[in-house]
Amino acid sequence: MNSGFRLILIRHGAVDECCKGICYGQSDIELSKDGKHQSCLIAQEAASWSIDFLYHSNMKRTRYLAELISKNTGILALPDERLRERHFGQWEMRSWESIYNETGDAMNGFIYQADSYSPPGGETTFQLRDRILSWYKQLPATGTIVAVTHGGTIAALLGTLGKQPVIEWLKLIPERGGLLSVICDGPGG
Repeated sequence: MNSGFRLILIRHGAVDECCKGICYGQSDIELSKDGKHQSCLIAQEAASWSIDFLYHSNMKRTRYLAELISKNTGILALPDERLRERHFGQWEMRSWESIYNETGDAMNGFIYQADSYSPPGGETTFQLRDRILSWYKQLPATGTIVAVTHGGTIAALLGTLGKQPVIEWLKLIPERGGLLSVICDGPGG
């Protein structure tokens, strides 16, 4: 008898080159040619997985891969906005350089003031964490679940489940187009 589920987290592929160095968070940007190629390779690999549920953040860069996986496996790709990247508010679509020039080291608040620091109109680190945990806690108790999502979202989930301090979460962000598998006891854990 299966006492848990397998969760496969996939970070979307590379984004369009015009967004390099840009804070795009929840902005709905396209994948690059390389990102689409990465997606095709992952979808081919996923065809051999025994997938029970498939989720994505319903942003172009995750939906593309989720739809390819769906086509290859016959599993319906379910959109869920709780899987979106951090909302950076007024920082969205600005260069990280210009944001740093304006705010300096204040951005460290994401780590050291995770419960209260956010960009104007954006989310705190713990708001991101709570959003992804609300998705995680409603998952089925058994089966193989695939989620095509974003780097910050993956790090927040893994860091929380692993009871790691926020400062360690950056190390948990997979490469674009990267995937990892986590065996979980159950969504309440």
